[in-house]
This record gives sequence, structure tokens and C-alpha cells, in this order.
Amino acid sequence: MAAEFVFDHKNDYVNGSLTDTSNASLIYTFNSTYPSSKRRDEMPETTEVRNPYGKHAVIFWKERAFQLDGGRLLVDDIRTKEHDSGSTLARRWLYANKKWQVRFDSGHRTWKVFWVLNDTPEETSSVEFKPFHSNLAGKAHPATITVQSSVTEHDALFVIIVLLYSELTEHPHHFSWKKTLDLLLLDTGYSVMYGTSIDSAVVAAR
Repeated sequence: MAAEFVFDHKNDYVNGSLTDTSNASLIYTFNSTYPSSKRRDEMPETTEVRNPYGKHAVIFWKERAFQLDGGRLLVDDIRTKEHDSGSTLARRWLYANKKWQVRFDSGHRTWKVFWVLNDTPEETSSVEFKPFHSNLAGKAHPATITVQSSVTEHDALFVIIVLLYSELTEHPHHFSWKKTLDLLLLDTGYSVMYGTSIDSAVVAAR
């Protein structure tokens, strides 16, 4: 049975909490540090994610690195591009001898994570992340993450920081865009072109 978690801070994913909708005692917490204590629209320096079982991971945004299980992982060392997935926002991540395909389904505005077995992604997603959005009538839909029961708590923590990293660097509409653009230009192979609105941001391969 899948567990659904909901964010409590709209699209401020780097602060607040992520709570199981069927068990309020199961909570992931998010705490970030910033270059300036008075500027919350900047890209954080670090974000710590702590799962309901006391384990934690840290994202170092400018360094493009994670800290997990006491070791530091560089994003460039554990992430590769996917070219035949049908999505321009598709990556393959490797951690603890497991491979995951992470891709953005633009039709459903959802990040989907697939476990890769024998170099082939499974047909059914293991984790899905629906970012916060509001419709034309102004009704807000909170961000949710759905985790299948087959995903261990250890894997879930890794996948959640990957989804957080993907959403905030591939879809840079959460912070002052100049700061985010500066970070994105460091992320090899991608640039961002902005249209007249936030949702018209297009990520394109260089």
C-alpha cells in the first residue's frame, strides 16, 4: 500500500514538513540555512531533510552535493542524463548499488521515479511528486509525495532529496530567479530561458 505525504508550506519545499496523510506521526522535516538571514528568496546554502525514523540527509546547493550515511556525494558522480525516455527532464541516479530513473511527466505535472532493474526502468513508478499548484479559479493544490510500500525508508530518504534537488534546479521558480539561474548555469549541459510568466520557463539542452 502506498503512503501519501503532503507539504505544509505550499511551494517552499526547503522548509516546513511533509506529513503522512494517514498517519500524522510520520513526518519528514526540512530546515535550510541561507547566506543572509533576512533573505528567504535566495537559494539556500544547505537543506537538511530528516525522516520519521531519525535519519537525515543534507543538500549542499552551491556545491551540488548530498550528505547521506555520513558520506558526501557529488551530484555529477551519481547522476547521468537519459536520452531515450521521452522526457527532456529525465535523469538516472545511482546510490547504494541501486539505480533510479527520475523524469518529469509534463502532461500530469508530476515527477516520477522508477526503479531500474537490469538497465530497464520498471513500468510502474515507485515514487511520485506532484508540486504545489493552483488552478484558474485560485484553488490551491498542496504538493504531495506518494511512496510505494516496496520502497525502503533508506531509499525513500535518498529519493526525496533527489526529487527536491530536481524540482528546485530544473524548475527554478521558487527563489529569486537570478540566484537560481546562476546555480543552473553551473549545472553542466542546461540553461534556462524565461518567457513572460513563471510557468513558461523552458529548460533546454545547450
